Amino acid sequence: MGKGLCQYPANKIRVKFASTDLVKENFITKFFEGIWEVKEENGALRLYEADIKEITDPDYIWFYE
Repeated sequence: MGKGLCQYPANKIRVKFASTDLVKENFITKFFEGIWEVKEENGALRLYEADIKEITDPDYIWFYE
């Protein structure tokens, strides 16, 4: 199984997402993952600094972690 929640500081979250773009008449999908820092500002949580990288050809297990 993937990394547990307790492996990251309280103010950082692990993110995984896909982006699909229409280029000419083709759909191009890219996958990303990384860590995003969260800070509290004026009583609201805000996404702050990120360390996110593109993942090329992710293995099927990547989608289930």
